Amino acid sequence: MKKSIPSEELESLTVDGLGLVSKGLRVVHPLFGEGTVVALFEFSQGGYSIGVEFATVGYKASTPQHAKLQLAH
Repeated sequence: MKKSIPSEELESLTVDGLGLVSKGLRVVHPLFGEGTVVALFEFSQGGYSIGVEFATVGYKASTPQHAKLQLAH
C-alpha cells in the first residue's frame, strides 16, 4: 500500500527560472513537451511539488528543482 505524504495544496509558488507559477500556466519539458500546471503542493516535512498534465504522457509531478520546466511561448 502506497503511503501519502501530508501536504497542503497551494494557489501559487515562486520557482527559480520560472517566476510565479500557478495552476493553468503553460510550460515545456525537454522530454515530455508542452503541458499545463494542474497542481502545486507544499509538503508538511518541507519541500514542494509541481503537477503538470502533458498531452504526450499524462500527469507528472516533480520537485521544482528537478522538473526542468520552462515557460511555453
